Parts: sequence; C-alpha cells; structure tokens
Amino acid sequence: MEPYRNSIKKISSGDTYDDIVDTEVKQGFVRRLDLITCENAGHAYTELRIGILRAGVEYWLEGEKSPSAATPYWMNDPILLAEDEQLLVRFTGCTAGDELTVTIRGITQAIIPMLDPDHGTTKDQAQAAPEVTPPLPSIQKELEKIPSLPVAEGKAPRKRYIWEVRKLTQEEIPGA
Repeated sequence: MEPYRNSIKKISSGDTYDDIVDTEVKQGFVRRLDLITCENAGHAYTELRIGILRAGVEYWLEGEKSPSAATPYWMNDPILLAEDEQLLVRFTGCTAGDELTVTIRGITQAIIPMLDPDHGTTKDQAQAAPEVTPPLPSIQKELEKIPSLPVAEGKAPRKRYIWEVRKLTQEEIPGA
C-alpha cells in the first residue's frame, strides 16, 4: 500500500467545459481516493462534477451547481477506482484563462489474488485449468444476455468468473 498524491493544474480554454483527468490505475492495482479538492482561482462558473472515466465512458458521482470563484470545493467520501479507471473532474462554464486546480490524496494498493480454498490456486489459475468444464448451455445463454462493461481499445476484457452452485455429496464434505 503506497500513498497516492497528485495535484493537477490547467488553464481554462473557455470552451463549454474543461476536463481534468487523473492518471489511469494500472493493471493489478486499485486506488482509494480519500480527499479530492477542486478550485477555479479565476471566476465563478456554472458547474463542477466529479466522476470516474472507464474506457471512455463517464460515470458521475458528485456535483455542485454555480460554484463560487476562488473557493475550494472538496469531496472526502472515499472513491474506489479499479484497474484501468481514472478520476474525472469537469469544470463547466469557466472563463478563458481561469486557473483550475485538482488535488488528490489517497492510496494505491496491489490486488492480492484470492485463493481457491479447495485447490490452493488463484481464481485465474482455476479458470485456466484444463479440467474446468464450460458452463451449462442454459447458463451460457443467460450470460450472453448480460451486457459487458466497456473495454478501452487495446485492453483485455475483464474475466467473468462462473461458480457452480450445487449440493455437495457426502464424499465431498471435508471431515464427513
């Protein structure tokens, strides 16, 4: 677990909105953001929004209408970013030349693979094992109906794990 700190400054272009995008969370890591502060040092503006950017799709979490100039706004509810996600802050209605600042504090942590208690393998190893049987045709049809999360160009899609739910036989119960 490592502290994560970033301060991003941008000069407003005067367009409809100005986006400030933080660095992408690397594969194999998660990032918890504990404090985000946003400020337009120039003029009052129309709206401030904080969200997550994943594969080019925006997911908005918080917003403030008609924020004041030179007033820091903050969000101290933790945000958890998964691998390949980015923090997105949008300033709408700024004046050209306004200085926009976003300061971020949190932690970045490596993802620890979960172990399969029956085999001592990770889920990825268990999924790749040759003895794993494909899902039943009825389950496969249901899985195909579930929309996939967007995947950024050049990135591998996230794996879906399928766990069989069934009643164990007497021989399969440990210590029985």
